[in-house]
Amino acid sequence: MELLHVWNGANSAEAMKAWVETHLESSRKKIAELLEVSGPRTVENTLALYDRASWHLRMAGSQSGVMFMVHPLAGVRDAAQELQQAISAEGVALSLNREVYKALEGVDASREDDATKYYLERVLLGYRLSGVDKDDETREKIRSLADKMTELSMSFSRTVQDDVRKIAVDDPNDLQAAPEDVSRL
Repeated sequence: MELLHVWNGANSAEAMKAWVETHLESSRKKIAELLEVSGPRTVENTLALYDRASWHLRMAGSQSGVMFMVHPLAGVRDAAQELQQAISAEGVALSLNREVYKALEGVDASREDDATKYYLERVLLGYRLSGVDKDDETREKIRSLADKMTELSMSFSRTVQDDVRKIAVDDPNDLQAAPEDVSRL
């Protein structure tokens, strides 16, 4: 199966789950590598690994989101919806991971180009805005609220997606008073 696009080969719920799990596992491995670094933290041994882990999470999330919205098989859409919850939880857990934050905070980017410095600053800001520096109780509340938001968002999307209302018109002349864009449908 292709690593970049889930729709190339994921014609079943099982295949899609395997594709997403490949990305989630790759993300976890990169974070584990990042945390195992001993010695000085650098862009290469810390920030690059974080960036790759984040890429895998984004791929899993965005591609399963597409499959949830447009795949013709209900089983694949259902699996994608379940996976969205798991991917979101994994992303929230990463954003609240103090060890990763401390590792990123320890990167010396003083000799890096402006774009790299800016990226690192934004990543660290994102962590602080996510609540990584809050006490355990607050961080747990953030995690719980994020899970609930994902659940509600997916439920809303499913409701909109499944709504297939139709208006039956027996006589096309009944549409003459309707705006032009309605009568073209």
